[in-house]
Amino acid sequence: MAPRTLTRGKRMELVRVALGWTQEYTGDRVGLSQSTISYIEHDEVEPRFSEMVKLCEVLGIPLETMIGDNDPGRITITFDTPPPPPPPRQERSE
Repeated sequence: MAPRTLTRGKRMELVRVALGWTQEYTGDRVGLSQSTISYIEHDEVEPRFSEMVKLCEVLGIPLETMIGDNDPGRITITFDTPPPPPPPRQERSE
């Protein structure tokens, strides 16, 4: 089986999930809607370059991680700056 290369959307999703962030929280920090973040992660929408730059800033990762070629067998993410803590989990009232 040939190694699989991760798409930009999947790379973004992996970082977001590793940070413990929701799509909504990420979108709020970037200025995009939750649905737009979902479309990007599912590779249904290609973000504008300016949006990709902002996403990388907010996620605390180098732009090259999102737009460069990666070893298809492994993705290594090095944070440039410590990312902010994840949002507090909200308890659901029933």
